[in-house]
Amino acid sequence: MKVLTIKQLWATLIMQKDERFELRSWQTKYRGDLLIHAGKGINKEAIERLAKYIP
Repeated sequence: MKVLTIKQLWATLIMQKDERFELRSWQTKYRGDLLIHAGKGINKEAIERLAKYIP
C-alpha cells in the first residue's frame, strides 16, 4: 500500500469526493490501494480561491 501526502483543503476535498483527480508531474505504474495523508501545511491561496464554492 502507498501513501500520498497532500496539503490540507485538497486532502479533505479528495476524501469527500469533491476532487476526483490528483495530477502529479511524475508517473507511476502503481495501481492499488492508496492512503491519503493530510500534511501539516495548509494551502491558504487555494482556501481563498475556493471559499465562495465551499460553505
